[in-house]
Amino acid sequence: MKTKLKTFIISFFCFFVIFSSIVEGKVQNFGYPQGFTVQGETIPQIVIPEGLKESAPKKSSYKPSEEDLESGYVLFQNNYLDLLNYNATPKSDSKPIELKTFISLGEYEPLTFAVYALKNLENVKIKVSDLVNSKGDVISKNNMDVRIVKYCPRKGRNKTYSLKPLILVKEESIYMQKGATGQFWLTIYIPPDSRAGVYNSNIVFKPINAPAKTLKLKVEVIPIKLASPDITYGIYYNIDDRWEGFYPGNIRKHFTDIKEHGLNSVTIYACVAIDIDKNSFRKFDFSKDAHYSPWSLEEAMSSYIKCGLRGPVPFLGTWYPLTGEIGRKTKFKEYSGEFDNIYIDAVKAMEKYRKARNWPEFLYSTQDEPANRKEKFKRAKHYLRLIKNYIPSVRTYSTLNGLEKGVDDDKILNPWLDVRCYAYFNEEMIKDTIDSNDEFWIYNGGS
Repeated sequence: MKTKLKTFIISFFCFFVIFSSIVEGKVQNFGYPQGFTVQGETIPQIVIPEGLKESAPKKSSYKPSEEDLESGYVLFQNNYLDLLNYNATPKSDSKPIELKTFISLGEYEPLTFAVYALKNLENVKIKVSDLVNSKGDVISKNNMDVRIVKYCPRKGRNKTYSLKPLILVKEESIYMQKGATGQFWLTIYIPPDSRAGVYNSNIVFKPINAPAKTLKLKVEVIPIKLASPDITYGIYYNIDDRWEGFYPGNIRKHFTDIKEHGLNSVTIYACVAIDIDKNSFRKFDFSKDAHYSPWSLEEAMSSYIKCGLRGPVPFLGTWYPLTGEIGRKTKFKEYSGEFDNIYIDAVKAMEKYRKARNWPEFLYSTQDEPANRKEKFKRAKHYLRLIKNYIPSVRTYSTLNGLEKGVDDDKILNPWLDVRCYAYFNEEMIKDTIDSNDEFWIYNGGS
């Protein structure tokens, strides 16, 4: 038998925010690439948690040059895959001479650069010029989008918080405080009809109270188009409070952006709403949002379909949305027979509705990374077994990181698990998956 190494899930931790409009699922792009114009108008309010102290940031040992001190800031490079602290300083070899990348036709590609402020910088603006090659071919600057990485507070241990780079915001101008670092995220889109060649552009960083500096940008356009993948690429969407403020109004815009950037699957964190009368008669409503769910299952999946997503859905609604909904609507204790009966009836109703609506396959998940805590593992095992015992035709899914925790979760859960989604992998994991006739997935890029 061949290994089913065909599906990957990639966690993604920056959401794009830009001002635009969308009507009945059709984007008004005003001449810009669709991927730049679909994001939400609402930026979540950034609130420092009460009663928490900021965890002590690392002190910088960076010594600026006289030229840097005179200009009031330092430009430096960083890789877009590296999370940059808000007070990060440049390394000796990171001062940019030229930003470089290569891009195929019809592709989006990111680049980042950063600025360390040696004094308060006011009314900072970023300007980019058209991309032009030696033959005079031009790719309009409308195909380049610059955003600032916004830092948001995350709760830590011992009543502390830290500022983490979480969202990308479109701003006309910004203010930078002395000692802070601003990371700027440049996304370049190459229209499918562009000519191959090496194109050049300038990126001008200009505060109102300091001299401007120019970064050279070199983009090599490769005369190929990337093939549509024959595997599933997806994104974890709406699983914790980091994204509060983005939901529910922007789901259609987010899904359009996800599809535009080459993904074909999204986790769905929604489930059916349940109404139960005095006689224990159960009514399932797909037009209402359930407990813990920011939108109804009908709205989530209709957005999924209308935005062109067609891959199988890691269905997270059978975690807390469903158990929370039952707990809220009844007095039954979790793991009791009455509770289990409602749970199974709800999963049966969702699977029947999914088939009737011709939605993509749901891969039912009952807990994220169950090996992390005993209660999570108990819940994952209980509901996986319940689903497979009563609805054996559906497939189940779980994120597995047990070997890090000393728990052989892939083997313990295997009797009820169809899709194993590993945080990392090795030959032993692949062999076990083949032997179990399960499907092998990867999340977090396989670390």
